[in-house]
Amino acid sequence: MNNKDKKFDIHKYVYDYKTKNKYGFNPIELEDLIKKFPFEIDQEKYDIAMMGNTCMMEKNMLIIYPCDVVTALTCGSEGRNMHWWEFD
Repeated sequence: MNNKDKKFDIHKYVYDYKTKNKYGFNPIELEDLIKKFPFEIDQEKYDIAMMGNTCMMEKNMLIIYPCDVVTALTCGSEGRNMHWWEFD
């Protein structure tokens, strides 16, 4: 089952997740978020959407912005590639 089959607000799911850093997810938090995601994810589509995204380093920790996670989870759950307008 994918995200198109049910009403599910990925944006709310991602932005409501409590992170240690106010700017986004560290890799451990992101892994936890994905494990709890209620739909199957096409890992290839997710990985492609995450490739080359903008992130930051703080205190030697990679921080991934929520907007990029929303896009990647949307693509992964819908089994599709990113649309041109989804690139940031």
